[in-house]
Amino acid sequence: MDVVIKILEDNLRYFNDLNVDGNELQVGNYSKDIKEIKEAIQLLKNRCVIKYLWKIIDDIDTTGDIAKFDDKFYRNRVEKLQEKRWDTGIESDGYTIDLSNMKCK
Repeated sequence: MDVVIKILEDNLRYFNDLNVDGNELQVGNYSKDIKEIKEAIQLLKNRCVIKYLWKIIDDIDTTGDIAKFDDKFYRNRVEKLQEKRWDTGIESDGYTIDLSNMKCK
């Protein structure tokens, strides 16, 4: 998925470079494409982050199955797994979630 996002971002840079020329014809022709590329990039990033976060949840669930009789192991493993959520670039102060730096992991 990272490759697809990179290709789309490269295309977006190309379209943005066309718009920098100030040619109204180019801006008019490509503005819809630019919007669609931006939306596709965001959709792919969202899907990627959702899959990554779901994997963390699934790994925590599996840890529960593995460590039924070992609370210390369970707590240690869950602490390590939950820290991976920060790999996504999502930030939070505990009240709000900032998605502006979200990245595919």
